[in-house]
Amino acid sequence: MTIKALQEELEKERAILRSARNRIAIQNKELEMLRAKVSEPADAGKGAAVCGNGGVLFSSLIADLDNSILALDEHRNIVALNDAFCRRFGLRSDREALGGKSAGPVLEHVKAQLKDPALFMAGVEHVYSGQTETTSEELTMQNGQIFSCEYIPVLQGGRPMGCILKLTDVTRNKTISDTFDNQRKFYEQILSNIPADIVVMSADNRYLYVNPMAVSKPQLRKWMIGKTHEEYSLYTNKPMQIYENRKKMFDTVAETKTKKEWEERMVRDDGEVVNHLRILYPVLDSNGDIELIIGYGVNITERKRIEERIVQSEEKYRSIIEKMNLGMIEMDADDRIIYANKRFCTMSGYELSELISRKATDMFLQGPELKKTRAQISKRKYEITHNYELSVKTKTGDEQWWLTSATPLVSEDGQQHGTISIHLDITEQKKMAEQLRLAKQLTDRSLRSKDVFLTNMSHEIRTPLNAIMGLGRLLSKSDLDKQQKDYLNGIESASAILLGIINDVLDFSKIEAGKITIEQIGFNLETIMQQTTSVLEHKAEEKGLTLTYDVDSRIAPVFIGDPYRLNQVFMNMISNAIKFTEKGSVWMNATLLSETDGVQKILVVIEDTGVGIRKEYLDTIFDKFTQEDETVGRKFGGTGLGMSITKQLMELMGGQISIESEKNVGTTISLIFSFKVGTARVFEKKRTIKLDTYNINGKRILLVEDNNLNRLLAHTILADHGAVIVEAENGQQAVDIVRKEKFDIILMDIQMPIMDGMQATRIIRAEIDKNIPILALTANAIKSYEKQFLDAGMNDLISKPYNEFNLIRPISKWLGRPDDALTSRQDADADAAPSVGAASAATAPTIAIQDNSEPLYDLSMLLGIGRDDPGFIIKMLQLFISETPPLVQKMTEACATGDLKSVRYYAHRMKPSITNLGIKSLKDDVLNIELCKDNDANVAMQIARVEQVLSRVMPELEMEMEKLRTKV
Repeated sequence: MTIKALQEELEKERAILRSARNRIAIQNKELEMLRAKVSEPADAGKGAAVCGNGGVLFSSLIADLDNSILALDEHRNIVALNDAFCRRFGLRSDREALGGKSAGPVLEHVKAQLKDPALFMAGVEHVYSGQTETTSEELTMQNGQIFSCEYIPVLQGGRPMGCILKLTDVTRNKTISDTFDNQRKFYEQILSNIPADIVVMSADNRYLYVNPMAVSKPQLRKWMIGKTHEEYSLYTNKPMQIYENRKKMFDTVAETKTKKEWEERMVRDDGEVVNHLRILYPVLDSNGDIELIIGYGVNITERKRIEERIVQSEEKYRSIIEKMNLGMIEMDADDRIIYANKRFCTMSGYELSELISRKATDMFLQGPELKKTRAQISKRKYEITHNYELSVKTKTGDEQWWLTSATPLVSEDGQQHGTISIHLDITEQKKMAEQLRLAKQLTDRSLRSKDVFLTNMSHEIRTPLNAIMGLGRLLSKSDLDKQQKDYLNGIESASAILLGIINDVLDFSKIEAGKITIEQIGFNLETIMQQTTSVLEHKAEEKGLTLTYDVDSRIAPVFIGDPYRLNQVFMNMISNAIKFTEKGSVWMNATLLSETDGVQKILVVIEDTGVGIRKEYLDTIFDKFTQEDETVGRKFGGTGLGMSITKQLMELMGGQISIESEKNVGTTISLIFSFKVGTARVFEKKRTIKLDTYNINGKRILLVEDNNLNRLLAHTILADHGAVIVEAENGQQAVDIVRKEKFDIILMDIQMPIMDGMQATRIIRAEIDKNIPILALTANAIKSYEKQFLDAGMNDLISKPYNEFNLIRPISKWLGRPDDALTSRQDADADAAPSVGAASAATAPTIAIQDNSEPLYDLSMLLGIGRDDPGFIIKMLQLFISETPPLVQKMTEACATGDLKSVRYYAHRMKPSITNLGIKSLKDDVLNIELCKDNDANVAMQIARVEQVLSRVMPELEMEMEKLRTKV
């Protein structure tokens, strides 16, 4: 309950008490008048005052009194009683008939209505027993009324002559008094348990009430009532300074009649310092005068400690912010500055007096920055701390960049009342960032120029070089004399060296661009070593060197890793060893170092007896474009990139390389690899699936494909199953043919010149035939494209590159279903078993899907499609060799002019051929080129990679054709 409410309740109780006191005072005056009349001395011979004429006089005196009066003589006979007595106790109203009669029946009547009649009669007996003093009892009637009964003896000459019984109804006064006492106890209990010091002082500064919180000792509290605060201070030995301050505050409240509060610091007996908030509250009476003064005190020691810690913390962090060169401002709810530290003033160029009460946004921001900041300010409504950069104008007009962090200030009721923001001057950093951005642009342009240069160099040098090498191989097959053969050998050797230099440069550029990926496939380490030595054996023999290898028998037969990159490392290192060895031998050895958790650690050592390397050069041997000296470069050739490329390839594979060498003694290269051990299953060569294709035999199929090699591949497969094939090279030709001829199914390529496959399909569906099955031939077999194909009206798709099984199965499925089911791919079960018809399983062709890991190419797929027919393979190789170089040429030229749309088209045409011939090393490159973005800076490098690999593949394919021709 508040002090104000307590004051109001006390005021109500005081008014009731004052009314009760007034009533009692009036009754006491009446009693005194009665007592005086009764006690007057009577004349001799007249008898007692209560008899005779005195009785008549007495009756007239008590008739109109509110009190119930009964007068008895010395013989306990009724002298007089008033109407009030008769009404109170239910006696008949003719009171005079009772006069002179015995009071016994009346007293019995009264006793019957009392809860404690014995108490009443004891008072009567007390008077008649000769006691002279007046007694008073509180009597309670059966109906709950309460009377105060006074027994007044009537004396004459000191002798009892009778008594007067006066009963006053005090029921209301008693109820009021009890209520007041209960409320007083209730409020005292509340005040006693309030966790605050509470005292009630009189207007003259004396204690009227003290609660236990203010003074804990009961005896001291009792002693204090009625004492002044000065007496209390002297008694308890309190500092007089505290008394004097409290006296001053009390006098101020008494004089001004207003509340006064202050903080008070005290030292307890145990030495603890405590702080209190003291309040004096005046209580005024109805006249506006001071009646009471209530004192209220709260222990705020902990709050003061927290406030001190907050102040210390604020000072600490303000100091930290100042030392960190951070500008800080505090703003109110209207974003007006109410504080700014010294650093902010220095950053902005304003004095503190110029900043106070002004809006920061108006002072420092304009245009877009003002709009952006308002958007940031809106976040503060959600109590979000946010960081952002601002371009501001200082007082001098200079432009600065500030990194700003703003935090909303929120009150306990959740209302935002301001913001604190911290600012860091990042102007110099922004300038440096802009310089770096410009430098990066220059670097990027330089790199793009480098890529274009390498691409052009690759094309311009390799095109004539391939011609030179190809013509050389053709010339070597003719009849030549010894001198001509020597000349030709020199041409081939020089061409090989030149090709190696180009390959080194392009490989290094690709590694630098981060475009080298490491495969994780199965391989046999000994096979890789055997292949390497087999390829380089003729070079060693030409120099009279012995080239051997040895493999530790403990090494696992199957590892998981990248055999192509491993082979490249071996080729580089052994080529170098042969190049720098004039006599003696080159030896390669693989040893198991350790095996843990299915991973073997292998050491491969390559030793030679060559010219060796000076120790001072070993520190820089892995640097790019570095050779031991100019004489080495002139004598042995090379770019100085081989060792650098090898080191980077080793790191990409998680390996290590180190070199030990002694001049004119030889060199030892140590290669350490860690490979996960694989199983023999990774080398499974083929799986056989039998497929019934009787329903293809004799069916008319329209094959729409612009790529000659793809047309030949599909034509060969379909013809082998008895299909009748009509070919079209673009969508327009297909539409024209379908208008004239009937077909059982259409195989439709997607990307074609003049008209693409989806446009042609839409025309066929809208104008010619709604039901004929149309299957898409596409290399883009992903969900987003698949939906486009189906929306265009196609029924299914066949992903390129395809083998015989992947081509025949969907065709057989759609040809084997009734016409009403050929409406959409959703109606067909793509995973259902092939249809089985009249042809027996014994006569169904067997399709073999083969998979191996040859580094350059793999013709197993074509061999399976062509049923090992060398004529078919020769046609396919001829088409690839004749069509692929022009495509690469066009791709290079389109890239140089920035026409990446054409680049993507040429890559799309080339992709099936690359897959059909098993040139796995180009699969990712061609796909990346096909999907490249218009701003892709890596396209040129990828095209160069394609050209590089094809330059190695083409000669090998020509040799394959020569071998196949011998079988025709």
